[in-house]
Amino acid sequence: MSMPTRIILGSLSLLLASAAAQTASAQQAWVGEPGSLSVSLDYSFARSDLIGEEEVLKDPIDSHIAALGVEYSPIEKLGLNATVPYVAANYEYLGYPGALPPHGRYDDGDTHGALQDFRLDVRYMVLDDVVTVSPHLSVSIPMTNYETVGYAAAGRGLKMLILGAAIGKYFTSGVPDLYVHGRYEFRLTESYETDFPETAEYPQNKSFMDALIGYYILDNLEVNAAASLQLAHGGFDFANYDDEPAVAQEFHDPLLAESFLHVGGGLSYQPVERFRVSAFVRFFMWGENTRNSDIYGLGVSWDAM
Repeated sequence: MSMPTRIILGSLSLLLASAAAQTASAQQAWVGEPGSLSVSLDYSFARSDLIGEEEVLKDPIDSHIAALGVEYSPIEKLGLNATVPYVAANYEYLGYPGALPPHGRYDDGDTHGALQDFRLDVRYMVLDDVVTVSPHLSVSIPMTNYETVGYAAAGRGLKMLILGAAIGKYFTSGVPDLYVHGRYEFRLTESYETDFPETAEYPQNKSFMDALIGYYILDNLEVNAAASLQLAHGGFDFANYDDEPAVAQEFHDPLLAESFLHVGGGLSYQPVERFRVSAFVRFFMWGENTRNSDIYGLGVSWDAM
């Protein structure tokens, strides 16, 4: 695989975006050589005790996400990626003053886990010159009928069609061994449907953007800084909770208009050829209708071919 491809595989790892686990190799600008195959395993941990800036829910929620990813390039410039995430969460109700009580069947103090949303990505490198540009088309499909209501719910259980593009540049002059990468996705999401028609009236579409700048200190060691932003295009506004219909209040978890900004960094190290280990952190900077999660992650990747 090319140097930029290994860089992004090792450094971006997982982001907790609306509890959807994903490896970043699926949305990078660079595509490996024809016939290349890589396998990655990523883990991230997040703890939250508040819902965004609303300052409610003072009891902790711990979330764990493990994702197995497979990246394959069947022909020149074409990359395929499949991701299988497993999500586990725990909501420990301690009864702090002002804390919201449990309201989902997983909010019992135990850790509950489930296979979450399978994601398949297809991207094509349309330009690889001064900069590299690759649009991608992706689908995300729930693998199990997991719980979607409550603080320890595994996700929203909704299918998505994702349209996006990534742009990157690896510098060989000026500042050699520096690289930059950016990505945008529009996540077209189905409505959350129940026996009550009110729940389907809350739009679920979102925009997701991230950017990363990295530098190779040594041939096999790089450091990076990154930011990710999600903007919801409609949904349940927690600030107006009392004004929303009772049915929407009951199902507010999968209806929330989650927007957030995370900023952080990471590093990756290649101890032997074809094998890379990485670590990263993302700090919660801003959010609406979402948890104030700081995220810590580890990952390994292997270039099998």
